[in-house]
Amino acid sequence: MITDGDDNSSKLSPDHAIHRVQDMQGPILYSIGLMFGGSESRHAKRDLRALSSETGGISFLPSSLKDIDSVAAEVGP
Repeated sequence: MITDGDDNSSKLSPDHAIHRVQDMQGPILYSIGLMFGGSESRHAKRDLRALSSETGGISFLPSSLKDIDSVAAEVGP
């Protein structure tokens, strides 16, 4: 999942989404958060970390666009 962290139309809270994915016994979620500042990004980063780790995945939070290539290389060949 790649996101800018803005919640445009979620119907579930982050905790409810995590439990729903866990109840489905999959999928494993890997997230890339393209959030480069602002206090609102702290909450989005926390939610991405939780969603990824609670489903067995990893959250990547690059600090700038310059880091995107290295993140992409780590996520997939």
